[in-house]
Amino acid sequence: MNSVGAADHGPRYREPYSLPAQAVSDMRKWKAGGKVVVFRLIEALGEMLCQNCQGDGGLYVSFLGKGPFQSASPRKICTWLDPGWYEVEQTLRYVCPVCAGLG
Repeated sequence: MNSVGAADHGPRYREPYSLPAQAVSDMRKWKAGGKVVVFRLIEALGEMLCQNCQGDGGLYVSFLGKGPFQSASPRKICTWLDPGWYEVEQTLRYVCPVCAGLG
């Protein structure tokens, strides 16, 4: 069964297929410094919403700092990325280029 959020499969998550030029530029600069960049996977909520941002109107990119560590820092926001925990330096919201932020 391929329905979104089906009980037997749980929610489906999608990667955005289009990022704004500013996000791509910011990500390249961060990666050039040897650091890691991740973006938030978006739960697929329905076909009537923008298929890039799933109705949010924005796409979220986290720029990671130090890591990986075996445990998360109690003083910093962290995220898990195999093989360990990374400190999140900043998370930015970019307007979805597909729906121009309308969702």
